[in-house]
Amino acid sequence: MTAVNAREIAANLERAAQSIQAAKDLTGEGYHDFAASRAYYAETLLARYQQTSENSVATSILYRGNKMRPEEVKEQINGLNLSEKLLLVVDIWDSIAAGSPEIPMPAWQKRELDRRYCDYRQGTVELHDWQAVHESVRKKYC
Repeated sequence: MTAVNAREIAANLERAAQSIQAAKDLTGEGYHDFAASRAYYAETLLARYQQTSENSVATSILYRGNKMRPEEVKEQINGLNLSEKLLLVVDIWDSIAAGSPEIPMPAWQKRELDRRYCDYRQGTVELHDWQAVHESVRKKYC
């Protein structure tokens, strides 16, 4: 086992433990759907415990000694099961976070976020708790 592999495994085990704790907390507060989501995420992280970095989803798809054409990457991704696709997404987000200390934001989006934050701080917006929003969405779409 390489040092990189050991760090990856340790990080995944820590994320899994945090996700399990979040699932417990969410269950205690009645957010069963979200608790199930966190538990499933923990399961995918624990599945990674059995993989090595040399056999990770991203590596197995993208590493071929030379670059793959986009069509080949899509074909490989389409052949993955759901758990493998979720692991790939985690790998991609982790690589973005590690290599991009600040993701660029268009000026219009920054202005809009600043405006909304200002409204929030002044108390001029109506806030809704997540349970109410969740119930509203369920009534509308389910």
